Amino acid sequence: MGQERRECTRGYLVVRVNSRGTGNRGKAFLGAAYLRLGDGDIQDHADAVRLLAKRPYVDGERVEIVGHSYGGFMAALGIFKHPDVYAASVIGSGVTDWRNYDTIYTERYMSTPQLNKKGYDTGSAMTYAKQLKGKVMIMHGMVDDNVHPTNAFQLIDALDKAGKSYESRFFPNAGHGLGRGFSQSQWEFFDRVLQP
Repeated sequence: MGQERRECTRGYLVVRVNSRGTGNRGKAFLGAAYLRLGDGDIQDHADAVRLLAKRPYVDGERVEIVGHSYGGFMAALGIFKHPDVYAASVIGSGVTDWRNYDTIYTERYMSTPQLNKKGYDTGSAMTYAKQLKGKVMIMHGMVDDNVHPTNAFQLIDALDKAGKSYESRFFPNAGHGLGRGFSQSQWEFFDRVLQP
């Protein structure tokens, strides 16, 4: 049974959005996120949800966003930048600020923080943490050498300073891949905070 089918049998409608910045749609579409990670790409996701929420079988009040790694970055920005769209988010091993990530990858898409301060600020989850209205679960592996746990710690600090509630789960022996623990924790969280 595929992942989407399991999710649907739990009563969830699953949607995947190919936002600006993803491949196989031409150079302009791919390059639209250049210097602007976390801007147009998450806007595309939110717009897709707004459109789907108009359908009679979609409950627009109980929309979740979940992701791991770059998807975790999108899950963080989704719930913070679009609190009217997302009711819950699971941020799995997500980049929360591109200043914390590998320069070989980051500078290819974002240039340097000195030359693109606005882009880095726009793509930082901490910039928008105070806008949180929904429920958030932050999960991270403590020995993650790809997206360092500092990303989660800085986000937690920003949420604490903003007086926002969140949940967290850290995996002491996990690296970047959280495996089955991520999936199980994600569903326990969503079932608890989103079920009618």
